[in-house]
Amino acid sequence: MTLAPRPDLAFGVYIHFPFCLHRCPYCDFNLRVVREIPHEAYAEAVLAELEARWRRFEGRRLVSIYFGGGTPGLWEAACIARVIEAIRQRWPLLADPADVALAEAEGGDPIEVTVEINPRAAARPLLDALAQAGVNRLSVGIQSFDEATLGRLGRDHDAARALETMRDAREAGWRRLSFDLLFGGPGHTTDIFAEDLRQAAALDWADHVSAYSLIVEEATRFGKLKAGGKLKEADEAEVVEMLKMCEAGLGEAGWRRYEISSYSRPGREARHNSLYWVGGETMGLGVGAHELAIAPDGVALRREGALRTRDYLRDPVGSARAEERIEAPLHLAERLYLGLRTRYGVSVEQLRGQFGAAAAQGAAQKLAALEDQGYAERSNAQEGGPAYLWAEGERFVPTARGMLFADDVAMEVLPDEA
Repeated sequence: MTLAPRPDLAFGVYIHFPFCLHRCPYCDFNLRVVREIPHEAYAEAVLAELEARWRRFEGRRLVSIYFGGGTPGLWEAACIARVIEAIRQRWPLLADPADVALAEAEGGDPIEVTVEINPRAAARPLLDALAQAGVNRLSVGIQSFDEATLGRLGRDHDAARALETMRDAREAGWRRLSFDLLFGGPGHTTDIFAEDLRQAAALDWADHVSAYSLIVEEATRFGKLKAGGKLKEADEAEVVEMLKMCEAGLGEAGWRRYEISSYSRPGREARHNSLYWVGGETMGLGVGAHELAIAPDGVALRREGALRTRDYLRDPVGSARAEERIEAPLHLAERLYLGLRTRYGVSVEQLRGQFGAAAAQGAAQKLAALEDQGYAERSNAQEGGPAYLWAEGERFVPTARGMLFADDVAMEVLPDEA
């Protein structure tokens, strides 16, 4: 399907790097543990896919580039630089003066370029090479500062190395720095998590934290242990308590919760991740990369890249899985429950422009019902981050109760036939 140019629509590019040195027992991502990474071959495949497919999103305004994985920090910086440059040549910048001014205050680049790194392989020379390649934001996979917890999670780094990575990044001059915390795993108690939060609070030069509870997926090693009754997870009450501890502890340290699992310094929200929550489009490049395109009639088109690396290297375009068409009612429901995970909320007026008056009226009724149940409230506030993340006028935003019971909110907004 050909899509019309949308210069008003914020847009991001996601590149999946499927190679890793180690698979954690809870990980169900599309990755390959390898000894030798085909750096150049993979870069050539990504660039070939970009060249063949970029015109589908022609006329968008690029605001973010995100390298996820796997461990994209293992990719040679020269390859990352080539991909960044090729992407930037094909899309103009977001031209809103307020957003450009905000970007300049944060380091001089209107486009957020993120690379995920693992502390095990994040020595100072890598940090310098990534900066020279055009990366301006790092996401560090720490998970915990407790050695026993890291061991139970099967992580291949220790707490000392994680802290050293964060210090190296500060000394190297990185101004956009995020890290992950994982809670509720085997043997992870509230006392241990309290210490994790204390150590996190000490990293006062970081600007973003992603803190999420462990979800055991069936196909992982943890999933198999759980099925055999050999995995003891934290119980639901403990997880809820850790959620509350997280909001209180990170809030006291100056991070503000702007999404269920995401906290940032004011104005330092993750732009790329936010695109998923506010209904932006993303192009996906690489093995298993997911993509979302939006047609003018409210239909969403979701595409997933090839599942196997060898297939992708052989045919970067033709090896993709079939594209899925998400009809407007289900796409609208996704917009509602994703928006109600964030401070950005949901604008009925914005929905009317995309889905039509009748659909927007139905959404307004569901949102009003959520308001009556204490899951949502109305707001006109626009706080932090680029202007394109905020719809103008009145929006429905989640309450603290709505954040805590997000799964219940999702069930309330799904269409009856879903």
